Amino acid sequence: IVDKVIGAFNYNQNIQGVILPANIKSIGAFSFSYCANLKNIDIPEGVEYIGMEAFGGSGLTYVSLPNNLIEIGETAFVNCVDLINIDFSKCNGLEKIGYGAFSADYSLTSIDLSQCTLINFIDTFAFYDCSNLTSFKIGSSTPPSLEVDAFLMVNSDFQIQVPSASVNAYKSASGWSSYACLLYTSPSPRD
Repeated sequence: IVDKVIGAFNYNQNIQGVILPANIKSIGAFSFSYCANLKNIDIPEGVEYIGMEAFGGSGLTYVSLPNNLIEIGETAFVNCVDLINIDFSKCNGLEKIGYGAFSADYSLTSIDLSQCTLINFIDTFAFYDCSNLTSFKIGSSTPPSLEVDAFLMVNSDFQIQVPSASVNAYKSASGWSSYACLLYTSPSPRD
């Protein structure tokens, strides 16, 4: 049902945790949006797509994304103000992060996409107003397309870590060039 019905469980205040069937390939639009008491979810390894605002405004505190995930849709995790940690470590096939996907996730302090080497697109406002976000790591050696204001209104200590062999490519790439002074390789110059 979560992959076929728009808003399958949205605004359901009784849901605290969810275990989805292993055979689903997508989580549909608004499936668990504004389920304020939803704190954790087990996303099956076969999920390739997370739809528009699938978890927007939910009470999630932690999410582990599956290894077959290809795309995080528009506003998929928008306004998840309690979301502290997103585990991208298995997402080596992730290609796209949609418009506003993680915007207004105030509790996020770091994003580690270092295992995500196939990302080719990060849309506008993807991390907009993540006001506590200080660290963003990306593993793609080729800079993905970065749309305008993807990192607008992040923390003033914000830094972007890129692969060492790709620093110059990122500094000159469209979208990334406006963040050239924030790009570094490990260790950070602030360490």
